[in-house]
Amino acid sequence: MRNYLSAAFVLFSFIGLWAQTPNALFRKVALSYQVKLADVPDDYMASIYLDEAPFPGGNSDKALLKAIKMESAARFPRKAGKTYEKSLVPLPQVMSAYDVHGGTGIPPDNYLAVSDSGRLTSVINSSIYVYQADSGTLLYNKSLSGFTNGLGLSSINGYRFDPKIIFDPLSNRFIAVVLSGTNQYSNVVLAFSQTADPAGEWNLYKLTGNPFADSTWFDYPAIAITENEFFLTGNQLRYNSSWQTGFSQTIIYQVNKASGYAGDSLVMNLWSDIDYLGRPIRNLHPVKGGSSLKGPEQLFLSNRNFAVQNDSIFIVKINGEIGTPACSLSITHAVTDLPYGAAPAGRQKNTAKTLATNDGRVLGAFVEGDEIQFVSNSVDTLNGNAAIYHGKITGVVTENYSVSGTLISIDSLDFGYPNITYVEPGIGGHASLVSFNHSGPNRFPGISALYYDGSSHSDILPLKEGLTYIDRLSQTEQRWGDYSGSQRLWSVPGVVWVEGIYGKGNAYGCHAVKIGSYNADVNEYENVPFADLKVFPNPADQWMHIDFQIPESGEVRFVLMDMSGRQVDVIMERNCQKGKNILTFNTNTLRSGIYSVSMEVAGKTLMVQKFVKP
Repeated sequence: MRNYLSAAFVLFSFIGLWAQTPNALFRKVALSYQVKLADVPDDYMASIYLDEAPFPGGNSDKALLKAIKMESAARFPRKAGKTYEKSLVPLPQVMSAYDVHGGTGIPPDNYLAVSDSGRLTSVINSSIYVYQADSGTLLYNKSLSGFTNGLGLSSINGYRFDPKIIFDPLSNRFIAVVLSGTNQYSNVVLAFSQTADPAGEWNLYKLTGNPFADSTWFDYPAIAITENEFFLTGNQLRYNSSWQTGFSQTIIYQVNKASGYAGDSLVMNLWSDIDYLGRPIRNLHPVKGGSSLKGPEQLFLSNRNFAVQNDSIFIVKINGEIGTPACSLSITHAVTDLPYGAAPAGRQKNTAKTLATNDGRVLGAFVEGDEIQFVSNSVDTLNGNAAIYHGKITGVVTENYSVSGTLISIDSLDFGYPNITYVEPGIGGHASLVSFNHSGPNRFPGISALYYDGSSHSDILPLKEGLTYIDRLSQTEQRWGDYSGSQRLWSVPGVVWVEGIYGKGNAYGCHAVKIGSYNADVNEYENVPFADLKVFPNPADQWMHIDFQIPESGEVRFVLMDMSGRQVDVIMERNCQKGKNILTFNTNTLRSGIYSVSMEVAGKTLMVQKFVKP
């Protein structure tokens, strides 16, 4: 197995380009329809799939990508890699987990949003599900066709696909996006919940998928929110075109959130003709806020996602809110120190059927302070496997950007469709949770995650192991997703919800996982033996228990620290007996947040354990 390959930060030369103004085609879009999700009639939730859901970028891109991956496989054949070395970084810890819906789409395209009031809303090709978040109790299950039925969308293109959903912690509302149609009947649906209850009333808006009347349709949505605005990106693709002419451009919708929540005409900008040195930038991924929603600026990332190997990173910035003098778009070209490239197909256990990894586009990103972290699929050139590219950009505040990369790779596995979410302040940067799909010649497709402490990655933690291989299509290469969901629980710092797919009955299972603490399973400070370490419950609403074992009798000191490592208090100093002991203390006096407890014996730190105080 191969350990994570890291590269040091380097400065790069950059070119700041023009300031662009928004396209005047869209300024306001009237409310199209209002619907209460709970009142949507139950239907058969029937769908017909012509072999598979639309390929990201269309079938023209599929042909181009096949040629690129053949070249990559010839240059970077699969082989054994570097010996794996166990990480000392804390592992992520699972708080709760359960299956969500049945994964009927090919692929499911699953995504999730979780409210502070405990509602988990999961969207999929082509349904929407509402759960009681912690228990996993299903409350509502409606088809996306039924949800959008009042919009008068063409029955010829009745299939609803590529759903995305996000929770707004400031307004305590949800925003969803659903696509319909891949030709002249293409539409984009924007939905804004009127309350914090996703089963309640929604305001729906219908946008044409062909805003420039150039025979294009809108594909592969990506979304983010700032304090006051909602951002949607996607690609305009010409239908019935070859790969040389199929891609037209990537566009950005900038939307005033308040107008959507109120059911007024949407106040919005449409950004188009976004290119670098005359070449269109494609697959712009909006960068979400880390510890909080950001604004008024909004950042986007892109790369050369169809390259065998490339080091270009494009940082696009909308500099102000709608209607302000500062509202303009600028582009910066950056160079990363570790190139990326299109990944090979994923392997599966007990079958020759492989899993499509698509291209190398950015699939997740957040910004916190002076730093952006992002993830994408990539080939690992040392072992030829499908890996996760974890990038870091510094110099965000001054726009003096510096980019570095890390490959998350093991030679016995293939990885795909990552997402990333901010967790807490880290070591030399910000800590994050990276979640992704895994599969391999000896493993069925499943879901994994790891914790990044700001400097190094933890071991990989399997969240859900597959039960079978995926086999839904007649051809050898099977669809493996397109993206996966990841969202922090805004009301509890450090808690992240993720959703991904696994092999189940030769098809897809979908699994939601709540991750809320990051604890070492080995002694990461001193080489002093101890065992049976256990911290529970976590989160600790009232009482915290720590089971520990010390090699010799002596004085033990327990120190409470906050997220930044500052000492909050000394919980206890006491002589303890050799062997197993239990520490119990009350957390009622603590404010909500992430804390850690260090245990010191004879002046040496034996362990540090984190816990969440809700």
